[in-house]
Amino acid sequence: MELSDVNLLKAQYDRSKSLNLPSLRPLSEVQTSASSYSVSFFHKNPELSAACDELGHIYIICISECSEIRSVMNPHNNSIFHVGWSYDDQHLITGSADFTGGVWDIERETGCILAKHTGSVKCIKNSPIGNTIYATASRDGKIFLWDLRTQGASNGLNTTYEPIGEINRASEIKAKTRKDPVSFTGLEFLEWGNIIASVQADEAEIRFWDLRKSESTKGKKKQKSLLGKVDPLTWMQENRLKDMKKDKANDRMNNIRLQSSLLKSGPGNSWISSIDGAILVSSMSNSLYLYKDILRLDTQPPVKFIGHKSSFYVKSCISPDMKHVASGSSDGCLYIWDIEKNEMPYVLHTGNTSELSCVDWTYGSSFFIATSSDSAVVNFWGFDDMSS
Repeated sequence: MELSDVNLLKAQYDRSKSLNLPSLRPLSEVQTSASSYSVSFFHKNPELSAACDELGHIYIICISECSEIRSVMNPHNNSIFHVGWSYDDQHLITGSADFTGGVWDIERETGCILAKHTGSVKCIKNSPIGNTIYATASRDGKIFLWDLRTQGASNGLNTTYEPIGEINRASEIKAKTRKDPVSFTGLEFLEWGNIIASVQADEAEIRFWDLRKSESTKGKKKQKSLLGKVDPLTWMQENRLKDMKKDKANDRMNNIRLQSSLLKSGPGNSWISSIDGAILVSSMSNSLYLYKDILRLDTQPPVKFIGHKSSFYVKSCISPDMKHVASGSSDGCLYIWDIEKNEMPYVLHTGNTSELSCVDWTYGSSFFIATSSDSAVVNFWGFDDMSS
């Protein structure tokens, strides 16, 4: 090992200690058939995860001792941009460039195909209020809502479903003079289930949507579902975010006033994640914005994190203990910031020179980090002692 490499490793170790973050150590890696855009840990078992690649494969991976691919599925005929799990861990969920979302039963080897979009599905999420309720966000500028209790069309082992509602940016938002693509890049259900937060490729704001007012796909018009938006440079709302939650939360949201003007938004966003009332947004301006409390958007500005290199595909996440945020980067490195200190990040040089697109933390008491990259490698990283 050259002296420069030794100094680099020492600098990484020193940085990890300054962040109160034990040094990361490589556990194992799994080779995928093509570039991998997403990886996600099982909620109940930190040693089980799923990854995907741009050929439409899903990999179920066990990392108990060494990485082992338990099974491989090929449910899509194009790139998979997002893979995750339902809240009860009974189903895998996927969003694909073949314009469909999927909800897959691994044990029964059956699937629910969510087919209505006319663009790549960038994100799919399960509602916290029901394991049959899902939402998909697409580059076609629409968010579709799905209920698997409705009647689907059987096709062998799979069943194809129609959406029960939609959020259409073209009808909700006044057209802009510029000709940027209208594209949703991510969404999150807020914890009480009837509100979705979304991010878009062509603007910096987070938008909030009331699902009770979403447009029916059967042609029945409802009230406008856009509640308001948050700009990271002003953090105040364009509209009052009302009806977010009953009681105290609703009272707080009703105190949010119309801001007089919006500053220039800048680049759009590539991803959004949420945990315990906090929202983290990946901006394509080489920045992350953390809103620590969704109920304090009127009084608490976001925390900004910089140092990585963003792109349309780079994702980020919040650690389960709410102490750190992590992000992939187009330079192939993993970046981790201490939320409270908000200093320069701990940078892990993964050995890959291609884009590191996704990072995920485990849930529960065992802590691992998984990363996926354009180099067709999924890496797993462990901590010496997360309790230190």
